[in-house]
Amino acid sequence: MREVAVFPVTPDFMDHLLAWSQDFERVSFLDSSRHPTSGLSDQFHSLVALGAKRELTAQTGNAFQQLKAFQQAEKDWLFGFLGYDLKNEVENLHSHHPDGVELPDLHFFQPEHVIRVSSNRVEVATLGTSPESVYQAVLRAAPLATGGGGRGEPKRKKKKKKTKQTAPTEEETQKKKNKRG
Repeated sequence: MREVAVFPVTPDFMDHLLAWSQDFERVSFLDSSRHPTSGLSDQFHSLVALGAKRELTAQTGNAFQQLKAFQQAEKDWLFGFLGYDLKNEVENLHSHHPDGVELPDLHFFQPEHVIRVSSNRVEVATLGTSPESVYQAVLRAAPLATGGGGRGEPKRKKKKKKTKQTAPTEEETQKKKNKRG
């Protein structure tokens, strides 16, 4: 059974949460982009699942049956993905294209922590850990430095351009006089 608690949102909470998420092998980050038509934007802006208490990985064949059994056994949050080749379980289709990514056709996990962030609150739901300790761990995580090539890269100092002031040559002076006159 998940233990749930609600905490205030700090202005940089998401920066801390993204930094803290780096310690987990399984993370799912869902964001509404505060889009008004999502229907959920009033309830939460972001939903983050971290850590894996249990996992299910399956290939095409009986993947949907395995997922249903996994969901019924856990009766809890599940996050994951469905691969393209699962179409073969739904329709009488077959394709044999090279798989350069080598991901399974289906992968879901039951997260250790589920964190919902809205404009004025953070809801932390945990398995086996107190929500307070998770919230405090998030706030202690040092936000990632950004400002160069993307998330996690060190900030780069801007180089000042050195400009060398030199007197105009006689030719440049003559050209300016000709333009004016």
